[in-house]
Amino acid sequence: MWTDIKPKERRFIGFSEALEGKLVEEGSDFDINIGMLQNNYVQKLYKRFKHTTLIPDFYNIFYTIMINQEVWDGLTDFQKHGIEKAIHEGQMASVAYQSDTTFWAISRNQSMGVNFHFLSIEERNEWKNEFYPKMVKSIVENSEKQEETEEMIKKIEALIDDLKFNHEEQDKPQ
Repeated sequence: MWTDIKPKERRFIGFSEALEGKLVEEGSDFDINIGMLQNNYVQKLYKRFKHTTLIPDFYNIFYTIMINQEVWDGLTDFQKHGIEKAIHEGQMASVAYQSDTTFWAISRNQSMGVNFHFLSIEERNEWKNEFYPKMVKSIVENSEKQEETEEMIKKIEALIDDLKFNHEEQDKPQ
């Protein structure tokens, strides 16, 4: 499915360059745009990219909250509960905001003539297997501290695997 997509050169540009129209200006030789759907209208990508494939959960915003263990241990149960509740509410609000703005962006782009293809589970898995290792390699190679970046990616992947395992365990019938 993806074997026919062979851009001559893959180049990444920043949001400000895209906002200035670098992807859609006359003579642009960019063949691919991977980014946040919500930016497509602002960056006028609907002028050039008339067919878009949506990859569920490809682009997510993550927040990290770190609390020094000694400080955490010094909090009362009431304080810990308050922090955990605020974190949970923040996560739910972020998910709702992401979903809401995604639906708005789809509607806005469709009104400008963009056709959308929503990947099936099988297509998403094919896409992930094909491109995820390439994206990780690119991130590492473009990092100033390649070994540290690679190690951090491995830790994040292990954390995700652990979270998936714990989630699956919770869903098992007792």
